[in-house]
This record gives sequence, C-alpha cells and structure tokens, in this order.
Amino acid sequence: MSAIKQVALVILGIIIVSVILFTCNIISIGGNHITNSMENAVISYDEYQNIYATCNQLNADLGVIQTTPESDKQFSQFSKSQRINAIKSNLNRWIEEYNAKSKHIDKKWWKSNELPYQLSSNQFSNYNN
Repeated sequence: MSAIKQVALVILGIIIVSVILFTCNIISIGGNHITNSMENAVISYDEYQNIYATCNQLNADLGVIQTTPESDKQFSQFSKSQRINAIKSNLNRWIEEYNAKSKHIDKKWWKSNELPYQLSSNQFSNYNN
C-alpha cells in the first residue's frame, strides 16, 4: 500500500472514531468540565466582590448608627447598643466567610488582586469607635 493511502486511512479512522465518541457524548465531557470551571471562577470572583462590598456597607451602616442620637425613633424597639452589636456581629460573620473562602486552595486564585487576602475588623473604620 502506498504512503498516501496509509495516511488517508489513518485520517479516515480518526474521523470515524471522533464521530463515534462525539455521538456517544464522550468528547463533550471535557468541554463541559472547562465550561463549568470557568463558570465557577466567575461566580467565585463575584462572590468575593459581593462579600467585600457587604462588609463596606455594614461599616457605613455602623457609622450612621453610631452618629445617630439615642433619642431617634429607630431605637424605639431596639436600643442603639443592640443595633450596633447586631451590625458588628453581622460584619464579623461576613469577615469570617470571606477569610474562610480565601483560605480554600481552589478559590483563592479567583479573587481580584485589588481585594485583600484576608479581612480583619480593624480594617473597618467604624468597628472600634
């Protein structure tokens, strides 16, 4: 058999095997894995951004509550100190969540370089006021 016929048979064999594998949905498994990995990366990236934004919002809320007088109507059901403690607890929970996710070996790589590796309550200006 000539070399051209051998090459043609090899190419034809590769095409037939590829069609069979694609039909049996074996080839697309690798493609699905890559797609899922990229989706998870985007979700993780957004998750860090959202947690950090939530922490900053809680810090801002804490500043507002701290500067609001004790006689304000919003403190009729819950005292000012109860509201401050609730916001601080919520902020601590989000900080712990961020830090736990940041320590995961498979998730820390999907965080923006602009975000800190770990958060601390001391990073938020209104926490210790």
